[in-house]
Amino acid sequence: EYNNKELDQEFYNSYEWQNLLDDDTLYPELKGRERKTALRDIVQQYRDSGITDTKKITTGIRAGLDPEDAIYAIKLAENIGKEDWENPTIRADYQERYKAVLGDSADVIWDNIDKFF
Repeated sequence: EYNNKELDQEFYNSYEWQNLLDDDTLYPELKGRERKTALRDIVQQYRDSGITDTKKITTGIRAGLDPEDAIYAIKLAENIGKEDWENPTIRADYQERYKAVLGDSADVIWDNIDKFF
């Protein structure tokens, strides 16, 4: 836990975090401290789940995904791999299996996996 807090602190002092804050396309409806707090809370959800790639985090936010759904989509994309995703037969097999597991959020997650390759 200490190492995670230390890594998080490094991140929040980094150029990457500043770039996220400076990106006006992320939550443009929020301003100032409210925006920074909301963005930090959402980014922290990704980081707590092991997602530290700011490009993937930004993609999830821009897609309008709930962080939980985006995290699931990112992890599925990593598990499936781009090569298998591009094979229609293999992708259909994954889709059938994962939709049975994902339940109500299956379509939202499945429809966004390709954004994370």
